[in-house]
Amino acid sequence: MPIHHSCFNNPFEVKFQEVDWKNNFPYSHEYDDKFFQDDAVAEINDIFIQPNRILDRFQNSSGVHIGELGFGFGLNFFVTAKLWLESEHNKNGATLEYLSIEEALPSKAQILKVIKNFPDLKEVCDHFLEEYEPIHNDIQRINLPIRQQINLYPEFRCYFC
Repeated sequence: MPIHHSCFNNPFEVKFQEVDWKNNFPYSHEYDDKFFQDDAVAEINDIFIQPNRILDRFQNSSGVHIGELGFGFGLNFFVTAKLWLESEHNKNGATLEYLSIEEALPSKAQILKVIKNFPDLKEVCDHFLEEYEPIHNDIQRINLPIRQQINLYPEFRCYFC
C-alpha cells in the first residue's frame, strides 16, 4: 500500500485562502495587503510575462515549463494560459506546463469572484474550473485545451519529513 506524505497533519484537510473583499478584490489580513492591484493584468505583463520573456519562449521552444511560488488566485497562470491559447506556436505540437506551489488554494467561488474583475480571462478560467477540485491538500494536475497543463502542489515546507 503506498504511503501518502503530506506537510499537513491531515492530508484530507482543505486550507483555503482567508480573505476579505474590498471593492470586489481579495484582501489578506494575515499579510495586511491586497493580492494584486486593480490593473492586475497590466501588472502581470510588466512584472511576469515580459521580464521572463514568456512570449519569446513560446516561439522558441517545443515545451515551455514555468514554475511559480504562490498560486494566489491564479491570475499569473490565467494570463499565461490565455497568451498560450492565442499563440500560433501552440498549434505546432508544443506544450505548456505550469507548476505552482501554494499553501492555501482558493475555492472555486473565490476564483469566480476575482475573474469577474477580468472578463478577458473568463474563457481560460472556465476551462481550469472544469477540472479544479480543491477537495484536499495534495497535488492536482489539470489538463487544459491545446496542450496546457497546470500542476498545483501544496506547500512543501516539511514534505519529506
